[in-house]
Amino acid sequence: MKIGQAFLKITEVKEGDIMEILNEGAWVESKQFKYPDGNPKQDCQFQIRLPLGERTFTMSKTNREACKEAWGDETLNWIGKTARIGITPLPQLKKNMITLFPIDNSVTRFLSPSNTTGDSIGAKATTPTSDPFRKAA
Repeated sequence: MKIGQAFLKITEVKEGDIMEILNEGAWVESKQFKYPDGNPKQDCQFQIRLPLGERTFTMSKTNREACKEAWGDETLNWIGKTARIGITPLPQLKKNMITLFPIDNSVTRFLSPSNTTGDSIGAKATTPTSDPFRKAA
């Protein structure tokens, strides 16, 4: 799929959906946002896979930073990585934003008949990284 086709809409996803990154992303000229001098801003777009199919996803700085923290600053290494989707309300803008919670794909569960929880010495269960938008209890 080419960048710029089948953009992801917030109405197509729900909290908890899992998405997979399919490419290293690309900076493209924004068709919606411009700087005060009239020059177009740049959008960071990735191809992603969801249960509903492949889409182009414009990744916000917040989401890029979360992915960078989890997987490093080389987006080529993000290919094949997965993230849980969250829906974050933006009351001041009267809309919602897709928020990504990267999943640590580098660890796996070790299950045996006597160990059904996935816990094991030297390994941890695959879980999303901490959620920076939720207040601690």
